[in-house]
Amino acid sequence: MNTEAAQRLRITFGKRGALQYTGNLDIAKIWERALRRAGLPVLYSRGFTSRPRLQFATATPLGITSECELLDVWLREAVSPEKVPPRLRAVSPADLEIHGARAVPVRSPSLPTLVCAAEYRVHFPDGLPAGALAERVVALLTAEVLPLRQEKKKKRGTVQISERDARPLLLELSADGDDTLRARLATGERGNLRLRDLLQLLGLSDEFHQSHRLALILDEGGN
Repeated sequence: MNTEAAQRLRITFGKRGALQYTGNLDIAKIWERALRRAGLPVLYSRGFTSRPRLQFATATPLGITSECELLDVWLREAVSPEKVPPRLRAVSPADLEIHGARAVPVRSPSLPTLVCAAEYRVHFPDGLPAGALAERVVALLTAEVLPLRQEKKKKRGTVQISERDARPLLLELSADGDDTLRARLATGERGNLRLRDLLQLLGLSDEFHQSHRLALILDEGGN
């Protein structure tokens, strides 16, 4: 069996509908099945429990739709990247949207280490009082420190409470009218601000909302 990668493809995809409530392990299984049905020459790992060589940029939180997720796939044989999306679309669930594929250097850095930020759109269908969203955004952006209280469950049922300053992780924030929020948040191994944490800081956690991830920003270093 060939254990050397001939090509590494970076696939951009989106999640809609029921897939927004599907866990990341199940998303990985869906991808394994789609790649197999598409007949792509996926490279498998060595060992007794051989698995396809796949790597996601970052996990998508449950309940959030997306159009920008990234997946790296290592192949035994090189294929034409432009032919990959139609092959995948033909065998993928309707809610898994395949946007494109491109070749990247086989030995380029691990995909998760490249992620540095993510952009989101949050819509509040029930609306908010006129000017309320803009006021909260201004208050957050003008604050020098954004203390974020977090709880982490430990063994034996104990809870560890910590607090950190989220201000360096809030990169951009704006209100689009009275019912839509746009944000760019630090994401990845170098710093991470979750969308639900941002809503907590804004005091909007209990408001009904629909969240969509618009973009993942990579620090690719020219790759």
